[in-house]
Amino acid sequence: DRAFLLTLPERTRLNAGNVRVTENGEPVSDLTVTTPGSDSATMLVIDSSNSMAGAPIAGAMDAARAFAAQRSQAARLGVIFFDRETAVALAPTRNQREIQTALAKTPELDEGTHLYDALDTAVNELTGVGARVSSVVVLTDGDDVGSGTSENAALGRLKDKGIRVFSVGLRSPAYTPETLQRLATETEGAYAVTGAAAGLTPILSALGFRLANEYLLFYRSLEGPKSNVNVAVRAPGYPVVRTSYLTPALGFVREPVERGLVDEVLQSTAFMVFLAFFVVGLVLLGLRLVFDLRAQSLRSRMSRFVEMGEDGNLLSRDELSARLER
Repeated sequence: DRAFLLTLPERTRLNAGNVRVTENGEPVSDLTVTTPGSDSATMLVIDSSNSMAGAPIAGAMDAARAFAAQRSQAARLGVIFFDRETAVALAPTRNQREIQTALAKTPELDEGTHLYDALDTAVNELTGVGARVSSVVVLTDGDDVGSGTSENAALGRLKDKGIRVFSVGLRSPAYTPETLQRLATETEGAYAVTGAAAGLTPILSALGFRLANEYLLFYRSLEGPKSNVNVAVRAPGYPVVRTSYLTPALGFVREPVERGLVDEVLQSTAFMVFLAFFVVGLVLLGLRLVFDLRAQSLRSRMSRFVEMGEDGNLLSRDELSARLER
């Protein structure tokens, strides 16, 4: 199953009828093109530490409202504020009134910058939604300070869930770009930075427009395993977009099976030894019975079924009648 995000520079209506996708020159079958935002969810993760006091937090909230204004009405949006605590101000929703209410008020500031904890919470919120396309937009003026979650753990969960990070930095004396750059690069998101609070709004407005014009294309490829595939996407009025990928090799996954008590006993070494001795004993017993039968004479074997005389010969009719009368 293949999925691609096609981003257009202006608002355009696309559907499976006017988009053409080919693999190695052959049209793909059962192409689906979703409406922008219809299967997406985004968490706005905003730094509310003390270093954001004044113009930075005011600029961050203006930028957040500009981002929300560009949102596709079909897209879900949630909001998280973080300092030494992580507060989910709004779970991902399409409700425009709830979004406006969550972004209308400037949050109270506090000590600490628990960025990784906030990202971990964002993953939980987005996972609960179950959207095909999930993104985090994080805005901060500093680096992580005091998170219980490590950078590798937070980044690992983001990558495992396929969640992109769009990181926006506001330069300050405590600002370090490495963390935000790594988050964006390793999750296939994007990184931007500005030196002034007023510069946040244009960045988030442009990012909101971009996400509001992302079309999700997906289909099932019929290419064989370990094949190089060249993909071309044609949308009306735009140049052809090309990419490529290598199909995975065939693999077999063996699911772990939990053995019960009976299985444990039957497969134990002690039971195997017991079973071996038991079988050998049955064989020996059978052989003994066979040899015993062969060692007996015909007359001794017949004596089990008929009366025999003291001399070992069969009784005559008169002798047998006399015994019965007695």
